[in-house]
Amino acid sequence: ANNVMHARDMLREEKMKVRQLFLLEKLKIPEDTSVIVIAGPSEQFMQPEIAQLEKFLARGGGLLLFCEPGSFTGLESMLTRYGVGLGTNRIFDLINKKVGASAFKLLINKMGEHLILNQLTNAHFTVPNARTIEKLPANPNLNPRLVRTELLWTSDSAWGETDLNNP
Repeated sequence: ANNVMHARDMLREEKMKVRQLFLLEKLKIPEDTSVIVIAGPSEQFMQPEIAQLEKFLARGGGLLLFCEPGSFTGLESMLTRYGVGLGTNRIFDLINKKVGASAFKLLINKMGEHLILNQLTNAHFTVPNARTIEKLPANPNLNPRLVRTELLWTSDSAWGETDLNNP
């Protein structure tokens, strides 16, 4: 919760409008919404919520999703249609042990090119408890302006551990 509030405050400092959105309470996502951030969903999304998200994405909206390894959001089928696959694993990186960190607390030092990362060009930070996210072939029926951007990478020695109970 603290990380989400910190991110919210940083966005507000940049004069961005940030608000909570309860999809089941709204008939549709407000037109002035450009990006939806889903941070650590604790329950699966219901079909009416997924339908709203799909309409939002179809009109060119952006989605940033953070979800824990082993969690199922209910968004997996929708994401696959958009060419994004969520791994059923937990990323393990032995390079972190060399610097005294947990092998599950990932040191990120390679980032993609995207406006959201511009302020972090020389930053090094950690991401605890991550899973792989894979860029799949895009559905040819989708909006051709759809862009899937890979944002963060671990070291080349990392892998996705599929036995979450016995890493």
